[in-house]
Amino acid sequence: MSADDDMAWLEALAGRAGMPLEGDALSHGGEVREATALRELIRTQRPDPEFPSVPAVDPVRENELIARARAAGLLRGSPAIPVRRPWMLRGGLAAAAVLVLAVGITLLRTVPQNTETLRGGGTAYLRTGDPVALKRELAEELRAAGAHVTGFERLGRPGIDVELPQPPTPEVRRILARYHLPVPADGELTVEFEPTGQP
Repeated sequence: MSADDDMAWLEALAGRAGMPLEGDALSHGGEVREATALRELIRTQRPDPEFPSVPAVDPVRENELIARARAAGLLRGSPAIPVRRPWMLRGGLAAAAVLVLAVGITLLRTVPQNTETLRGGGTAYLRTGDPVALKRELAEELRAAGAHVTGFERLGRPGIDVELPQPPTPEVRRILARYHLPVPADGELTVEFEPTGQP
């Protein structure tokens, strides 16, 4: 068999028997008939039920083959082709959702620099040049007026939890008004102190 005969046979086996080849295509009639018959025989075969079907995409098998090719020196220094997996997509979406949530919370907490007090979520925020000193001063005043005060620090910010006398006394109301703090209906107040330059 010549190289042309081989090509005619392969073309017929691939289902391209009608494709013109170099030279006379009709001269390869025997090879074309043989390959066409073999192709039809292969196509009529049913898969063996003992063997499970092979998935079209199998990342584990692909990685094994790539590792074997590297070990054999066939893929020297070739970067691995990234395989996209569903869990990677879900992880990316989850990371994006967390990022959007973090940015949203930050934007909600951002206030103009000239605002002294922020109210929301049961916590009031006071801006000052010396947060620790203001915390100590306000805690002492509220204790002297009959409130129960507990200090804390959250995320590097000093703060106080206050249980006001019920109903709040006029002295407690004056102290809260002086610091622009709300009078909570339930008598529970949390105040956090932020440095003046913090957004």
